[in-house]
Amino acid sequence: MTEYKSENRDYTVEEYPPAWVEKFEVLKNLVVSIFGDKTLHIEHVGSLPLLG
Repeated sequence: MTEYKSENRDYTVEEYPPAWVEKFEVLKNLVVSIFGDKTLHIEHVGSLPLLG
């Protein structure tokens, strides 16, 4: 793990954890449940430590 600091945020670069796939699916399902058929396409662009 490598830590970086910027003016506004701290960043960490780490190995890809396979659990991110499951976390993305949880967030994707949440978005789809809110927007329903208005949801055309959802992509994973970055990572957020929301689901620990």
